[in-house]
Amino acid sequence: MSSISAARPPLYSAPSPHGDLQLTGLRGWVSRRPLTAFVVIVLGLSWLLFAIPVLAFHGVIPGASLPVEIFALASTLLILLPMALWVTSITDGRPGVRALFARVFRWRFGIGWWLVVLFGLPAIALGLGLIFGGSLHSANLGLVLIKQLGSILLAVVVINLWEETVWAGFFQIRLEARFNFVVAAGLTALPFAGVHVPLLLLDDQVSAFSVLIGIAGLLILGIVVRLLMGVMMRAAYHHQRGPRWCSNHVRRRRAGCGTRRTG
Repeated sequence: MSSISAARPPLYSAPSPHGDLQLTGLRGWVSRRPLTAFVVIVLGLSWLLFAIPVLAFHGVIPGASLPVEIFALASTLLILLPMALWVTSITDGRPGVRALFARVFRWRFGIGWWLVVLFGLPAIALGLGLIFGGSLHSANLGLVLIKQLGSILLAVVVINLWEETVWAGFFQIRLEARFNFVVAAGLTALPFAGVHVPLLLLDDQVSAFSVLIGIAGLLILGIVVRLLMGVMMRAAYHHQRGPRWCSNHVRRRRAGCGTRRTG
């Protein structure tokens, strides 16, 4: 029985470091440099999209009353996710796209990790807010926490699930084929934070210093979140296949990437 289990293919095949190197034009560039292409296109399109609320906020164009959450949702569902799927289709074909979606709905880990997901990230955000000059108001704290928990659950289903499909399921996992998960998390945090940089301009008192402080906060938050997701990815894989499969799977991926490129 154990020999049969050992012979089974991995539940999710590792994404290819590149696609068909014979492709030309835009698809050829994406095939050879999938992560670089993803970052360049995503940052360009996202910044163009976020320029709309920024210009509206400062009175250059109408629409200042539109909530910025609409643009954040559009960035995820209309830019980040489609680009991740497009790049995956070029490097891994339809099986790769199916595997990416399969990873979205198969996170198998204990209740402790679910508590980290629901309460850890809000705690991190609260801590960073206090570090960067915010204040804590404890009035009606219980009601506020209940409302925030509901907002978090809604955000997880509507946006965070798909955002993590991009950053954890598509981007970070490719970097982990070449680097340990700490380095991969740090590298993923750069575009993760970069996408949100234009939102730092939504301030009446915006200055070069405030933007730099905001970028630092985004990077810290991005690194912490990406490290957390890296640990959770390993916990999920470990739970699905056990320690032997997990170590063998990582070893096989690293052994095959010595001369390949991921980005």
